[in-house]
Amino acid sequence: RHPADEYFYENAASSAARWGLAVENPPAATNDLAEPGRITLGAYAFDIWHVPGHAPGHVAFVGHGLCISGDVLFAGSIGRTDLPLCDAGLMQQSLARLATLNADTRVLPGHGVMTSIGREMASNPFMRGVARPIGS
Repeated sequence: RHPADEYFYENAASSAARWGLAVENPPAATNDLAEPGRITLGAYAFDIWHVPGHAPGHVAFVGHGLCISGDVLFAGSIGRTDLPLCDAGLMQQSLARLATLNADTRVLPGHGVMTSIGREMASNPFMRGVARPIGS
């Protein structure tokens, strides 16, 4: 978890109950996913990028021509910013940061199909007005 998401961990059960869900409190985190940092998945190491907006502590994992974006960037859309603790201004900063990745960087979002930074820069209405990616 990212330290900025501590609220979600401390209030998981009560937050879920407001949506009619029953959730046990999550186990204690063993690692903080804060920037600068790296996470290793098998033989691959990824940089941790703090990309808030959808959630205060949202992170993406970047490396090897990939961006595992979670709920920041989707094919044709972005994560919601109208929920409690979301921030549209921080989302715009996070999208601008993702736009600095090479155009051919593949994006693996938390929902939906794989896309690329170049495709999203060309067609995603939420990416309009952010910096152009390197190599485009």
